[in-house]
Order: sequence, then structure tokens, then C-alpha cells
Amino acid sequence: MQQGKPMSGPALLRLSLIAILPVLWSLIAGPAATATPWIRALEWGAVLVVGLILLRWVFTGQPAGAGLRLPGLAGLRRSEVESFFQQRPEVTVILDPQGRILRCNTAFRALVDLPEDQLTGRRFDEIGALQGVAEYDFWEDARHSADRGKAWSQQTWGQRADGSLFPEQIMVRALRDAAGAVTGYTFAAFDVSDLVMTKKELERSALQDPLTGLFNRRYLEAEAEQAIERCRGAGQNLGLLLLDLDDFKSLNDRRGHQFGDEVLTHVAETLRGIVPLGDIISRLGGDEFVVVAEDVAGPDAVHALAEEIRGALSLPFAIQDETLRLSVSVGASLFPEDGLHFEELLGRADAAMYQSKQLGRNRVSLFAAARAALERPSTAEFHAEDLDDAVGDDCFVPYYQPIVDLATREMIGAEALCRWQHPRHGLLRPAAFISTAETNGMIREIDRAIIRKVCAQMADWNERARGRLPISVNVSAATLTEPGFVRFLSDCCEEFGVSTGDLVIELTESMLLLADDPGRRSLARLRELGLQIALDDFGTGFSTLSLLKDLPVTRLKIDRSFVAHIDTNRRDREIVSSIVSLGHALGTDVVVEGVETESQAEMIAGIGDTIAQGYLFGKPMPAAELAACANWNCDGMASRA
Repeated sequence: MQQGKPMSGPALLRLSLIAILPVLWSLIAGPAATATPWIRALEWGAVLVVGLILLRWVFTGQPAGAGLRLPGLAGLRRSEVESFFQQRPEVTVILDPQGRILRCNTAFRALVDLPEDQLTGRRFDEIGALQGVAEYDFWEDARHSADRGKAWSQQTWGQRADGSLFPEQIMVRALRDAAGAVTGYTFAAFDVSDLVMTKKELERSALQDPLTGLFNRRYLEAEAEQAIERCRGAGQNLGLLLLDLDDFKSLNDRRGHQFGDEVLTHVAETLRGIVPLGDIISRLGGDEFVVVAEDVAGPDAVHALAEEIRGALSLPFAIQDETLRLSVSVGASLFPEDGLHFEELLGRADAAMYQSKQLGRNRVSLFAAARAALERPSTAEFHAEDLDDAVGDDCFVPYYQPIVDLATREMIGAEALCRWQHPRHGLLRPAAFISTAETNGMIREIDRAIIRKVCAQMADWNERARGRLPISVNVSAATLTEPGFVRFLSDCCEEFGVSTGDLVIELTESMLLLADDPGRRSLARLRELGLQIALDDFGTGFSTLSLLKDLPVTRLKIDRSFVAHIDTNRRDREIVSSIVSLGHALGTDVVVEGVETESQAEMIAGIGDTIAQGYLFGKPMPAAELAACANWNCDGMASRA
């Protein structure tokens, strides 16, 4: 059925007049005696109804029955609109032109905890329950904006029934009649907590590293510059540390990106536990992290913080049921000594970090200390052109550094270290040429030359009745995986009459990551021949217990970086003690490198049954000087091996 339309006031009046005129005529002109009483009563009742309609129109300006709808669904529509208005979750209020409440929904009444009859006719500033959340100050701006045909909107804070605050969006619109005149206003308040949280999450994601939750480079640049300005104004120092995980790419490639991500997350958590609250921690990208520390006392304080971080990251931790140890190279720069702006300080820290890599990794370098080395031309590049001639001219010679039993201080072995007897520049250490030799492939010939000379020297000592002395020889990854290398070692021992048990092959910890199937087969064959396998610089790479368990390692050599402060740093002592226990549990010897003072030696001796090597017992020396040592003890080393 089609719904009837409401009849307007003038139309209803005209209909009433047309209907009542015949009645009035009959009442006035017709003889009273001719009409029955009930008909006369009905006629006068009709006249009375029309009169009431006329009176209402005169006094109210609205005819009786105006807006009346014909029978249909009009009543149901009104109830639906009212239900919608009351059930809206947003606060909704209808105001008159003066801003006084005409109607309000359930949400608003719940907010102020007042019934509608106590709210009608009042303005917002007259309702104490609103407090400062909806001050009347906004109303003039809102009304003027709405009067100009614009919806007025503003974000403020709303208050829930439990007293908690939430972000709220207020909107005011004007109500107009058919002629466009303002007849009132609608006020609505929306809870925009989810929208605000989403916005903040987007802003945070633009500034944070999604993996670690640390700030990214974009945030770092802005915050670091502000920190620099604060220190500049206060006359304070600022330290910038750049951390790079050693050999992380190899670990990531070998174990997978998920494993690598867990390592990076562990680094972030460790940094949060060490870096003082208020200082900046950022993941620069990849395996690089930056720490910006304000108001530091000076270079020593920056170095101490860097060492604390390096030591903490060197502690064993578990990932996916594996025990892992990290190695990190750290470079540091200071404001204002090393630079006045972030990019300058970061570049200086990067240069210092590179110096840490060059010095053997797992170290801390300050830019001020590294500046001189950076300004010098590269020795390796300077002598690169001479390498080819050096091998042919037999210019590479072994120098021997004693290895002693800490309990007896007797020499029980030695490590053969390569030296280049350069015709113009004298005796050069490996740092001057090893990197270049590895790049151009000459390292294989150099390794073989040193091994032959070591075997010849061991044979000479045997002939002179000096006795057997086990010697350790460093071997590169390229040499280890070279076809025929195991045969070469076997032939050397046979040619010079050297016992294979007296020859120790040293590999760096980072080489284990490169130990693919050919490398592992070579290690296994070396052990079958009776040679010992030593893992050098232990603690500076990504060694894991499972990897260590699967390789035929017979000796662990603790890197010197853990020894430098062992007599004053409790963390370093714990690391050394843990490695010694680990080595003994695996059935290997443990050699502590870099022992230079008596206090270090005493501290290490108190840890357990260990062997030591360092300047305290002798610097690398020619074979003749080593043979002159009075405390040569061959049997002790043989029994240990």
C-alpha cells in the first residue's frame, strides 16, 4: 500500500469551510421546526469543530491537524528514526540557534549521567559533568563556521565512565529550513582511538626498524643532530659508536635469514640492557648498529662503554637449540673533537671501525687513535708489487713465539709466525701483506714455504739432540681447501722425518664458517695423519657448539681481546673461564693468547689447567733465539697432545 502524504494546513481549512457552509446556511435560513433535534445537534457540532480549527490557526499559526498523515507506516518510520538517534554509539545532540539542548541521545546522557529533562534548554558550559572536555569556548568558533555552511571539526579528549581519557573528534553542523535559515545545530562526538592508534603505528613504523624495534636511520639522523645541539649548548661531549658484527654474512648464508634475524634481535636486546636510558640506539642497516651517548666524560668513557657492549655481545647465548658467540668490531668518534655534525661523526666512527677490522676484529677503536693509521698509505698496497719476487727469492721466514704451561712456566711448544724479510723495508709483519696475498692467490705459496721451513727447522733441532718441540703453523682457508694440500703435508713430514703429532695446524674461527665439504674432508684427513687442529682467535667469530662438535678440533686458542682487561674486568674473566670449561668438556687443550703481565698470568692460572702465549713469555723470535731458551720442555707438550 502506498503511504499517504500529510495534508497541509490551508488545504485542510478550505475543505473544512466548504463542508461547513451548507450546514451554517441550514441553521440560519432553515425553519427550526422542520428539523429533528439530533440533526440540529450534529450541525452545531460541525460548526464548533470548524471554529476550533480557526481559533488554533489564529493563536498558534498552525492549523489543527497540520502534519497529519493518512493511515499507513508514518508512525513506524518515526519510531525507527527515534531508535536510530538514541542508539547511536556517538554522542549526538540537537541544539537550538542559541546553543541550548533540544534533544540528546542515550550516549550523551550516559556521559553526563543526567536525564534528558534536566538537560533540555541548557548549554554545554552549564553542565558540570563535561568539565574541561567540551568547554564552551569552542562553541563560538563552531557556530560561526557552521553558519557559513562549513562543518566544524576538532579533535580533543573525551572521558569514559571509568574516568579514562580517549581521543575524540567533535563535529558541529547547522540545521536549516527550506529557506536556508539556521534553525539549530547538530553536535556529534566520535571516539577515534583506533584511528589515532593506527596513525601513531604508521608514524612509528616510519621511524623504527621493523625487525628489532630500534630506531632506523631516518630517526637516528634527526635525533642525533638534536643531541649534538644539546651538547653544544651545554658544553658537553657526545660519543657515537658504530658496531658491525664480524662474519655475519657468512653466518646468515650458512644458517638462513631467520636464524640471522634472531641474532640481530638478540643484539638489539643486549644493547637495550646496557646503553643508558635516554641515549639513542639505532639499527643503521644490515648488521650495523649505532649508539649515541650524550654527556660523556671523554674518550675513556666512550671506550669503556664500547668495551662493555663488546664484552656483553661476546657472551654465549642460545638460538634454535644452538649455543652461539658473537664477535663485534666497534668504531667510535667524539663530538666536538672528531666532528661537529652527525654525518661527520658517523664517517669518523666508520673509519675507526674499519681499523678494528684491520687489527683482527672483535676490537674497539677510537677515531683519534686510528687517524694516524688512516692517513698513512696502505703498506699492503705499497708492497703488493713485490710479492711475486718475494716467494721466488725465499724472503718469507718463520718467527717463533713460545707457548708455556702456566702451572710450571715451562715452554711446551711454539707458534710459527710468518715474516717477510723485505730487501728495502726490513722485516714486515703479516698485516702488511697477508690481505694482498689472499687477494691475488699468493697466500698458498707463502703457506707452503713456511710449512717447509718449519719442518726443516724441527728436523734440525732433532739432529742437534735439542729434542722435539711441537710447532703450530697458521694455514689460510685457500690453502686448506687446495687439492693436494694434505698430501703436501704428509710428504713434508716424511721428507724431514717430523712426527705428525708434533705439527699443529691453526685455523681462525671465522674459517670454520667457510669450511665446506672439501675443507672438512681435509681436516678429517689431517687428523687421520695424526696432526693436531687448533682453532685460533676463538671468541671473535660465529662459532657454535654444534659446529665445534662436528669438527676435529684438538685445541682452542682464546683471543687476546678477552685478556687485555681480565685482571680488572669481571665480564672478561667469566668469558675466559667459560671457554676454558668448554674446551675441557670437549677434550681439547686451551691456550690463552696475549698474556703480557704477571697479574694477567696469575688470574688465568687461577681459572684452571691452561696454556698461555704472549709477550710476558717471549715475543716472536728467530729459531736460534728460541733454541737458546733454557726452559725447553718437550715431554710436557707431547703428553698434552
